[in-house]
Amino acid sequence: YQRRVHGRSSTEPNAKKFVYLVQGRHVSELHPPIRNSSSRDVIWLTYGDRSGDLFEPSSTWTTGRNFLLMEAVRRGARMGGGGYLYFIFLDSDVVLSSRSDRSTFWRRNLPSDPYDRFELFLLELRPAVATVAYWWTAGDRDPMYSALI
Repeated sequence: YQRRVHGRSSTEPNAKKFVYLVQGRHVSELHPPIRNSSSRDVIWLTYGDRSGDLFEPSSTWTTGRNFLLMEAVRRGARMGGGGYLYFIFLDSDVVLSSRSDRSTFWRRNLPSDPYDRFELFLLELRPAVATVAYWWTAGDRDPMYSALI
């Protein structure tokens, strides 16, 4: 039995599985930085300058996300094989970090990079919808705007 998601075999080795859809005033380094790779694309929508893949100066948070989703679907259709498995929305001011408390791990030997860890979580557990935990839901006392994986 081979699991299929959105018409694509989950075992296709060369297909990009993730697209990160980032929205902000201008392209800036995320914390930590994220780059395109063999398994992911990163698409930026900017509203303050033309530094992103898409420029929508009058977009709202919602319309910007809709523009990003439409672009990702368009690119995914060109890829063949059913497109991306996961669409991951980020704001440009997000700060991600990986938890070091092993009692929260679902397996051993997790990657330290939060993007790699989240992608591994998605591929192994295959949730329909997923989110990272914010500091206040994870019980941390540091009130910084960060997400924990």
